[in-house]
Amino acid sequence: MSFHIRGRKLARIVLSNVLLVSSVACHQESVAPAPTITSIDPQFVTESDTVVLSGNYFSASLSDNKVTFNGMLGTVITASATALAVNVPAGSFARAGVPAAEVSVRVANQASLQNVLLKATDYPRISQLLPVGGVRVGDKLTIIGQGFLPNAASSEVLFPSAGQSALRVGVSSVSSSQLQVVVPAGAVSGAIWLITYYDVAKTKYISETIPLSVNP
Repeated sequence: MSFHIRGRKLARIVLSNVLLVSSVACHQESVAPAPTITSIDPQFVTESDTVVLSGNYFSASLSDNKVTFNGMLGTVITASATALAVNVPAGSFARAGVPAAEVSVRVANQASLQNVLLKATDYPRISQLLPVGGVRVGDKLTIIGQGFLPNAASSEVLFPSAGQSALRVGVSSVSSSQLQVVVPAGAVSGAIWLITYYDVAKTKYISETIPLSVNP
């Protein structure tokens, strides 16, 4: 009799564990993958413009998708599992103090694992380097573009070098559409980086890169 009772208790314990494991497994299977953002178009916008986010694991239901720009909630106007059209909310760029906004997506409490950067139309951009045929060490390089800050101390150029570290050089003159910098000793052909600082502590910056040919 005692054995029979213990056997029934054991059976109940085993059944209970089976149901618990089954419940956990069902819960794990029901958790949707986190949304992923693969691209944003257009890349340069003004506030209130509409952008299209491409990716995976979005929801076809408008209200299930929460898209933020530097933490500010945008308005989703069309939605599918792979694309969202969203209006950029006012104040998105001003909030961070730089003309760019980090864009993230949350679907059913699942946040995107990797966010994308959306740039304002006044984000610094390089369109051309002069002279066109390349430069030599000591030459003055002119960088043509837009969105440059008027204070020369706010911009620096990183030149590639034969060593592991890039060569950091301040600009000698600046306007909103043109920068000038002297090519430093040790510079080699490769991509140069324009760094723009947006506070006096130089803790915030955004970068733009373009290939440069350095002749012997």
